[in-house]
Amino acid sequence: MLARLQNEVPAWHWQYKPPFEFKRYQQAWATGRRVFIVKIYDEEGALLPFRVFFGYDLKLDEYVALCISHRSVSYHPGRQPFRLLCERYDAERLPAIGR
Repeated sequence: MLARLQNEVPAWHWQYKPPFEFKRYQQAWATGRRVFIVKIYDEEGALLPFRVFFGYDLKLDEYVALCISHRSVSYHPGRQPFRLLCERYDAERLPAIGR
């Protein structure tokens, strides 16, 4: 399902009920880590208070759930949650982009 979302479906797909957003986490990609974010909305279109981060292994074509986080947690680079996300990615031995 995640592979299909990555390859075939636009990032914001309003036709699904509930709608969702599946996109690259650009700050993680800038560090060489293939991380995606899934945001889910309720039936009325309100954003749910959680998001899911996935790492992706291109060679194995596998996704690894890295964490489920409340939306109030800031994942800006330099902050602890971002560092912990990167550590989890590395601990799962997911390859860096370009390798």
